[in-house]
Amino acid sequence: MSELELIAASGLAREVLTMVRASGQYDVVGLPDDVKEMAGVTLDGAPVLGTIVTLTASVTLGPMWWPCRP
Repeated sequence: MSELELIAASGLAREVLTMVRASGQYDVVGLPDDVKEMAGVTLDGAPVLGTIVTLTASVTLGPMWWPCRP
């Protein structure tokens, strides 16, 4: 199973998270979000990993990313 990070802990991310989990194709490893206070919170069982800028600066060949912004 491939790893996936959904970008932005939004309402859309919750909907996508539900569909992705139902498909069984990906393991959602977390969600970065621009709101610093969200870091460490869980969204429907998936951890908010930190800010998008911080995580994208440190990722080279990690999980697949899927933006979930309205």
